[in-house]
Amino acid sequence: MKAITGFIFLFLSLAYFSSKAQLPRILAMSATATAPQADTTEYGVPIIDSNTVFTSTMNVVLDQTDSIYQVHVKLGSSLHGTQYLNTSFDYGVGGTFGSTSYSQTGNVIVLGLGTHTGMINFFAEVQIEKSDHTLEDAVLFSNN
Repeated sequence: MKAITGFIFLFLSLAYFSSKAQLPRILAMSATATAPQADTTEYGVPIIDSNTVFTSTMNVVLDQTDSIYQVHVKLGSSLHGTQYLNTSFDYGVGGTFGSTSYSQTGNVIVLGLGTHTGMINFFAEVQIEKSDHTLEDAVLFSNN
């Protein structure tokens, strides 16, 4: 009887953890803010101040791509801030949307997040909304 109980427990444990492993998760995320190459001193050093306009991008790597509805993105000057951007992208729908863009190859999403002034220090956040409209944990980035 103990062997059967142990087998049932093992089977249920494996079923539970294998179902958890199939949730869409973000494996990695990076965000960049690039200053224009033309803004340099006479010595070729970039001029970066509160008036510098940065082009921002984000790369998101997913462990699997099933059951994803939207990708939510925040970009701000503080943690969880939205001073620069607060938007959502429909998963798998590529294109340019105003000042933002979405492209995807396999499990890698590349987001163009527009141009913003003064992004010397910034925070980024990405979160996956599943098809059942529940949210996975947000992944945070700090360039601070």
